[in-house]
Amino acid sequence: MNKLRKYFEFDTRKAILRKEIIGGISTFVAMAYILAVNPSLLSSAKWSGNASKSQIMGGLFLATAISAFFATMVMGLYANIPLGLAPGMGVNAFFAFTVASSQGGMGLTAQEALAATFFSGLLYFIIAMSPFRRKIMQLIPKNLKLSLAIGVGFFLAIIGLNDAGIIRTDAFTPAKGVVVSNTIVKMGDFSNPFVILAVCTLFLMIIFKVAKVPAGMLLAMIISAVTFAIMTNTMSNAKLHINHKDWGGLIRPYGDLKGIKHVAGSGFSSMGSALAKPMTYVAILTFLYQDFFDTTGTLNAFGKIMDLPEPGTKKAKWFRRANHVDAVGTVVGSAMGTSTVTSYLESSVGISSGAKTGVASIVTGSLFLLAIAAWPIMGVFLPVSVTNTSSGLIFPVTAPALVIVGMLMFGSIRYFNWKRSLDVIPLFVGLMMTMLGYSISLGMAFAFVTHSVVYLTVALKQAIWNKRGRTLSNHVSDGEMKENLFKTEINWMVLSLSALALIYIATIPLYA
Repeated sequence: MNKLRKYFEFDTRKAILRKEIIGGISTFVAMAYILAVNPSLLSSAKWSGNASKSQIMGGLFLATAISAFFATMVMGLYANIPLGLAPGMGVNAFFAFTVASSQGGMGLTAQEALAATFFSGLLYFIIAMSPFRRKIMQLIPKNLKLSLAIGVGFFLAIIGLNDAGIIRTDAFTPAKGVVVSNTIVKMGDFSNPFVILAVCTLFLMIIFKVAKVPAGMLLAMIISAVTFAIMTNTMSNAKLHINHKDWGGLIRPYGDLKGIKHVAGSGFSSMGSALAKPMTYVAILTFLYQDFFDTTGTLNAFGKIMDLPEPGTKKAKWFRRANHVDAVGTVVGSAMGTSTVTSYLESSVGISSGAKTGVASIVTGSLFLLAIAAWPIMGVFLPVSVTNTSSGLIFPVTAPALVIVGMLMFGSIRYFNWKRSLDVIPLFVGLMMTMLGYSISLGMAFAFVTHSVVYLTVALKQAIWNKRGRTLSNHVSDGEMKENLFKTEINWMVLSLSALALIYIATIPLYA
């Protein structure tokens, strides 16, 4: 027992076993929604083969649970910090609705997207093992990083509102030059009881969030799920507009979990076809980018909360190891059949409950494994097929969670430095292209390119005016005027990423 206390630094961190257990449970409860949301999102991707929807859902549920179990356990045992990991929100939406979209997207199948995820995990591990990791973070301007995070938040909110049936975004282009709707966004059908349930669930989550109810999101989902079960057992399918053919019912058989054979390892069998497609490499770099910045930002935040050694210093062993775990988690997760595995902000719930060591992560990871037994009742969390919507599917229980997560990600806008007025331009362009283009990667690409165009213009004008002995003080802020823009805003890393983004934009006609 003394050896374990020493290994987990109980005395150094003044940890208490009871609080570690409570903290681990709290983190799991706060993260548990991913077991329902991730399969729902990823099942919307373009899966090749003849597996049924329920088999894909069952396989993805098992892949999500096992990936979260493995990564969180290793985080506790190896990095010794109370941080939960699971397939990340945002990147799973990018996976399902852009990279492997059933509407076209980048033109990859879900299996090929898993291959791209695998390679991104390997690259991340190589970067995490080298000093290059910290250098990259230093080279991307803060406002630009915030712009991208805000854009992902907006995109998640739109996906959530659409999946809930509250709004409808019909203007997809399933074939080149074909638009199936003349409206970008319109209101959903509020005569559908499931849409009303989704609205109530959303407001319940907001109320719990404002009231700071512990695990409020999961609690709201449970209440919504119970209501959903009552509705489907007391109201006729005609009133609920349920599609009889596609309705799977509330109770799901354990046999659906055998669907893991359709998702686990499928990325390896599709590597050949994936590597033959140019867009695979764009997907790899985008997955890498999202995972790298999400993890680094999360770890920096938790390091400050827990008063751990500053990242970048020799004493910050926890930070280096946590990055290793995150990368390995993505590799294992892609092998199991799920999108990028990353660190979760919801771990703050466990930390606020007293968790200080990796013991809490071991508890959280164990609960993810035990959660596999709950599959039969997952039917209440899964999408229902209805007849009076354009997409045919409504996620009344889980979709509101996407809106809340998007709202939380949008909250990072408070850190945006509004004094740098030029940075508002790439922020605005990125947001517009993300929402109206219905693509995270498109918004990111336009944000990078716009940022580089803006500051290359300023740098050129600055050089010309300096030769003439004039000043730009009336056109840009003092900070922007005095700094060397080629070291800050348009350094080699920003220009390299902008060049990749430009290539991505130029290739859009190939798969649009």
